[in-house]
Amino acid sequence: MRYQAFGLQIRSTLDLGSLPAMASGPSDVQVLVGPTPNQLDDVRQSGLCYQAGPQGYLFHLDSVGRYFVSSGRQIIIEPAANADPQSIRLFLFGSVFGALLHQRGALVLHASAVATPSGAILVAGPSGAGKSTLCAELRRRGMPVIADDICALGPDEAGAITVYPGYPRLKLWADAASQLSIATDSLLPVRPHLPKFEVPVADAHLTPLPVGAVILLTPDAPRELCLTPVTGFAKLGALADQVYRANLVPAFRGAGASPPHLAPLAQQAHVLRISRPKSPFPVGQLADAVLAQIP
Repeated sequence: MRYQAFGLQIRSTLDLGSLPAMASGPSDVQVLVGPTPNQLDDVRQSGLCYQAGPQGYLFHLDSVGRYFVSSGRQIIIEPAANADPQSIRLFLFGSVFGALLHQRGALVLHASAVATPSGAILVAGPSGAGKSTLCAELRRRGMPVIADDICALGPDEAGAITVYPGYPRLKLWADAASQLSIATDSLLPVRPHLPKFEVPVADAHLTPLPVGAVILLTPDAPRELCLTPVTGFAKLGALADQVYRANLVPAFRGAGASPPHLAPLAQQAHVLRISRPKSPFPVGQLADAVLAQIP
């Protein structure tokens, strides 16, 4: 099967769901089902579920399976017995493709993105910040979704830092979907028995788009939205904090290596930090504030 995502042409022996079809020509990445190594020989970063080093990236969850990523070109998946397809895809398009994109030298941000006439708006922040929820509201207002949760960025032919389309769906918790009047009865959960759902995005933006703005979203305001423009040199540090699995960069690229393309992104993009109340989530007010502040 042939797909495309993150600016890559992908051939896969596994059904990858609703990804757009791959264009004709050679592939950039192969996704295979098969045996994976138990251990990497040269481990430079490790945790409960992963090992990373110059040889590649090994990720494992007992109930889902094992994934081995090598050279930014191949992913081997060894599913666990009775693993469900939703869980396999969830981690494939999270930590696993995040590692592959780092191996390929992309700037990988923990962000979702929508398209506007003046460029992409990225919504970055930690898990639970409300990235997908805000993008779902911006989509309701006519801004097509580009990517959800992981954004792959790199320079286009003119040197502008560009975000590449990701998986065409939004992942929303049941309460967020209800707030946005999105029925979940017919939606697949991202994992069985988890009240978080895959919302298909049939109108996704499917071409690369230069970044116009980055919203840094955190759920830590006491009562009201707090908006703070980030300017000058502070933009570089603020964007560096949004790099997805940043510890993988030196594991793959050597000690002292830093994420690529941060400086030109900081020069190019308007950056706005927004703190929101944790509860209730004022998503309509938040979308109003974003659209009022972004040039």
